[in-house]
Amino acid sequence: ALQVASWGGKIVTMEMDPVNATIARNHIEMCGLSHVVTVQLGHSDDAVQIVLEKYGPGSVDMVFMDQRGTAFHDDLQRLE
Repeated sequence: ALQVASWGGKIVTMEMDPVNATIARNHIEMCGLSHVVTVQLGHSDDAVQIVLEKYGPGSVDMVFMDQRGTAFHDDLQRLE
């Protein structure tokens, strides 16, 4: 996150579980990186669209996805 911050980039992580999202947000805040890292709560079906609406089409430079099932290809196509 520090490297991304140096060139003005942003990191968005998507988390389905509200407890995990809260833990992640607290860690990010304690590290002083909340200006760089955003935790988007929700399933990727919803969260990907929210990210695209907030940052714009074509705004994603890199993606790491660890979801299960066939959503991977649909999400990747929407982010391209």
